Amino acid sequence: MRSLGYGTMKRVLLFSVIVLGAARAQVNGHSISVRFNADLLHPDNQALERLAILHPSLRVNDFTRAYSPFDTARVGLENLRFNPVFADDLHFRFMQGISALSLSIADESNSVVVEPILAYKIFADDEGQRFSRRTNGLKLFGNLGDHVVFFASAVDNLERGKILDKKKEMEATNGFVISNDQGDKGFDFDEAQAQLGFRWGRTEVFLEKVRNRWGYGETGNVVLSEKAPSYPQARLAVNLTKSLKFTYLLASLYSDVVDSLESYRDEQSDSYRKVYRSKYYASHVLEYAPTSSLNITLGESMVFSDRFQPVYLLPLAFFRSAEHQNRDTDNAQLFAGIRYCFPTVGTLYGTLFIDDLNLEKIFSEQNLNIVAWTLGGKVIDALWNNFDCTLEYTRLNPWVYTHKFEATTYTSSGYTLGHWLGQNADILYASIQYRWIRSLSLNLYAQKIRKGILGPPEVHYGQTWAQKFLEGPLFEQTQFGLKGRCEVYRYLFLNWHFSIWDQTDEVPSRYSSFSNKIFIDVGFSYNLFE
Repeated sequence: MRSLGYGTMKRVLLFSVIVLGAARAQVNGHSISVRFNADLLHPDNQALERLAILHPSLRVNDFTRAYSPFDTARVGLENLRFNPVFADDLHFRFMQGISALSLSIADESNSVVVEPILAYKIFADDEGQRFSRRTNGLKLFGNLGDHVVFFASAVDNLERGKILDKKKEMEATNGFVISNDQGDKGFDFDEAQAQLGFRWGRTEVFLEKVRNRWGYGETGNVVLSEKAPSYPQARLAVNLTKSLKFTYLLASLYSDVVDSLESYRDEQSDSYRKVYRSKYYASHVLEYAPTSSLNITLGESMVFSDRFQPVYLLPLAFFRSAEHQNRDTDNAQLFAGIRYCFPTVGTLYGTLFIDDLNLEKIFSEQNLNIVAWTLGGKVIDALWNNFDCTLEYTRLNPWVYTHKFEATTYTSSGYTLGHWLGQNADILYASIQYRWIRSLSLNLYAQKIRKGILGPPEVHYGQTWAQKFLEGPLFEQTQFGLKGRCEVYRYLFLNWHFSIWDQTDEVPSRYSSFSNKIFIDVGFSYNLFE
């Protein structure tokens, strides 16, 4: 998205949000002034995502999906004169102040807002098995003048009932760390997120503990996804020009690998304390928009562990070359992305992730390159207003996200940093979204998942090419479903989801097999967007 100068910033009310706060806007005649939200699933932000297809300049250089709360934009509504439902939705979202359930303290230049988070959902299948999830928490956000914004949230979750897959490994839902496992009765998990942002001219610095979403994709992201629980990080974003953006990220990950030398038994309590090996992630990305409709991205990243490498503190250093000087003990990746927007029609996009690159054998049968990629597109108002279609395919080759050292795999807290499906898998997804009225939307979808297994270690470390894509015992899953959402009050949603699954697994005792099995979940949520 294009960065705006301080003159424009001062003319717009700086009542910003970080990650989960609401977008703000003012309408003047046939134009609307908006502020983005970093939470892609926030309904205000989803409205702006769709609006960006009508006005591509609204979101330039969006590969890192880190919409800054400092940025504002004004767009015309001329293209909406024949779409009253979408126009009504924009006015509903951006003409109002904070929610009536919020506590706000503000003056001319500073603000603090506290809002509740509530949700309850019941899951059931056609065999009578069911479980529930209850969520409650608080979030706080605000600003100090024009140059500082902040956010913090704490959420408590309880799942009760017979839950077969506690880690949700084969679901696109966010991962978590279980704090209290009660066996067959369920479990509890918490998550705390925080962010503190500063801005000087074209430069923004964030100290934060949030989830990341880098890359293009509706069903998942092959570079960085929201699957792994949030982790602490520092992020630098510099808009070098109106069309060129540089982002640097340094994060502390959770390895889940016990350090046997540092772990110990306490003499007083006789309790054994596990100490885990340190693990870090560094990345830098260059995003270029030669036109407002075309975005091109190139970046690299590095996962390193056990000892902190100061060279990765240098945002402009070439990480791959630095790793060679470190004797090749780290895990390096390259990635690229491209998106083209056809104004008022739709978008085409693609993302490429390279876990290991060997140019010498790129066209050889002994190709060592381990890649993952996504191709997709979306068309809006396909047959009539608010009738949108999406088609997307993602392929993840064997051994992607893995490494010869366990402490440097592309994971955190036991979850893949990239696409939730993991290595040696693919997914084909198609959906139709339709909104009759502002408050009611439906999503009819179908998806096909295939997933293989990891080969023996000697293949990975010496003959990667010997394992073919989806070779060996195969897991297959087909889903047809209908999702609905009704916003009965601002940010208060009634949600329902009906789906039919076919599933087979050739690996004994891994996942169950069934045919035409029905799953249903219903619930409500306030200020929680999934």
